[in-house]
Amino acid sequence: YKLYVEKDKIIKAEPVKKELDDINKQLENFNEEEIKNYSQDDFNEAAKIKSILTNMEIQKRSITLEKKELENKLLELQLDISNYIDDNFNLDNLNLNYNNYVEIKEKIENMKLKISSGYEEINNIDIEEIDNFIADYNKVEDINRRIEIIDIFLDDKNYESMKKFGKSQSVRSFFTSVLGLVFLGASGYSCYIAYYNNVVEYYYGGAAILPAFILFLSASRKSNRSNSAKKEVESMECEYADYIISKNQLISDKEEIIKQAGCENFEEMKETFQKKNGEKSVIQEKIRLLEWDEEKLKEIEIENSELKNQLETSMDVFKLGELSNEHIKAVNDAFYRKDNVKNEIATLKSKVEQLDEKVLKLDKEISFEEKRLKMILSVNLMENFEDFKINADKNEKYQELKSRKDYCENILIKIMGNNDYDELKDKTKNVVMCDFKELDEQSQQLAIFRMNEEKLKIMESIDNTNKEIEDIERNSRSLVEVEEEIDFYEFKINTFKTKIKIAEIAAEKIAKISDSIKGDFMPLLRKSISDNFSYLTDGKYNEVLIDEDMNITVLSEDTKNKNIELESLSGGTLDQLYLSLRIGLSNILSGNKEIPLIFDDSFVQYDSKRLKKSIEMLARESERRQVILFTCQEREAEFAKQMNIKFNYIKL
Repeated sequence: YKLYVEKDKIIKAEPVKKELDDINKQLENFNEEEIKNYSQDDFNEAAKIKSILTNMEIQKRSITLEKKELENKLLELQLDISNYIDDNFNLDNLNLNYNNYVEIKEKIENMKLKISSGYEEINNIDIEEIDNFIADYNKVEDINRRIEIIDIFLDDKNYESMKKFGKSQSVRSFFTSVLGLVFLGASGYSCYIAYYNNVVEYYYGGAAILPAFILFLSASRKSNRSNSAKKEVESMECEYADYIISKNQLISDKEEIIKQAGCENFEEMKETFQKKNGEKSVIQEKIRLLEWDEEKLKEIEIENSELKNQLETSMDVFKLGELSNEHIKAVNDAFYRKDNVKNEIATLKSKVEQLDEKVLKLDKEISFEEKRLKMILSVNLMENFEDFKINADKNEKYQELKSRKDYCENILIKIMGNNDYDELKDKTKNVVMCDFKELDEQSQQLAIFRMNEEKLKIMESIDNTNKEIEDIERNSRSLVEVEEEIDFYEFKINTFKTKIKIAEIAAEKIAKISDSIKGDFMPLLRKSISDNFSYLTDGKYNEVLIDEDMNITVLSEDTKNKNIELESLSGGTLDQLYLSLRIGLSNILSGNKEIPLIFDDSFVQYDSKRLKKSIEMLARESERRQVILFTCQEREAEFAKQMNIKFNYIKL
């Protein structure tokens, strides 16, 4: 039975022992010195800083990406052509010139098309064929004229007239000769009779010789004419034969030309000639009109070229390229959006500057956190956070294994008692767990039920105990850890002591410098405040005193120059003192440069008298610098108007 019980212990302890051996084997891989050489709080702080840095980097990347998008958009806007439009740019003149250019260009295209179609129409007409036909017709006309001349020469009436003329001249010559012979015979006969009859005036009969001579002469002329007429008739008869041959040849040539021209006769050719000649006249008129259009086109092209050069000169600043409707429309759109583009550019620049400031701020914060992380890593002898995390994970694993080892060892002790596991295992190695006796099932089940209830209570108690142990282990820290943390905080304390010492030295130096400044600064400030305060109070308070601790008191003539504390002054008087202080400080701190003064409802507590005096002093200040006064009341403006003070009034 003892061996059975011991064997049962071995069986129960075996998985625990196996787990314990496995834990010990894993613990052999850990170096306790390395694991203990860090602070868990430092690791938590480093992890927190690392998370913060990661978030900051993400935020920085997001801001950088947003900035890049804004810069791209800004660059796009800066490249917008609206930025090239100045105040002197005349859009109406550009549009008017472009519309004229487009209209003239369209007119040029129409004229070119008209001229081209006109020449194309003319080229489609066979002008050479018309000219050839007209030339043929002119040849026929010339032949007709020549035939008419030949017909004149061949006219029978002329021929007969010439023959009759010759015959008549021959007859007249004969009769004239006979008549001359008669006169000659009569003359001879008269002379003969007179001679033989002894007539003294015989020479009167010779007088008939003269008519006879004239008649003979006339007969001779007529005979010559008759001979000439005969010769002419003979010549005409020869020429007639030639004319007949020429006429026949001309008629043959005429018919050949008419046939080649595609006509049946001269009348048809004449009708065709009239049509062809009309067509040629129309073509010549068209050519003259086209030549006129070409000259007009050249003039318009020169005009449009000058207009185009003018437009291109106006458009060169936009660098859009070729002149077109799209580019003119783009300029028009740019003109109407230029103000929006400028405003958007200013807005984007402001946003980019804000993002730059955010990035700069993040860089400073990142640098600060990185320095903190570096200090924690340095204190814990870590080069980077990854090594720190690996070491922390090892430590966590190591602590888990240690805790589990202690737990397993406690369980093993509870199971084994004072027995050694290896000895007991060797002792019971031959024990077979097969010896059972017959049991009462009902009573055993009842016993099992009771034991299970007891087991549950025990397990619950064990869990509670383990939780208490874990709480104790979690809240307890090793001495080494505490010593390391003490060293870390002592290092921090020494660092802060050094900083405090540096600050004390700086404070001492600043105090010395302050004392030096007070020696030069305070008298000037005191005098400036006193003058302003005395002016505002009409000399009631003639001097303001400021001690080394910057405590302020005033002197009044009513109290025989006795110091009056500020607590004794009214609210309005304190406001006047504050106004005097502001103006005096601004003069001294700015080195008497003309920096503006800005007031925001600074005279709410002033009565009318104090307000009027303050307005007077501000008017005096406005002679050498700008004064801006924001107020929700109308009193300031009314007093300024009453005192004839020049000011710029803006009501929101």
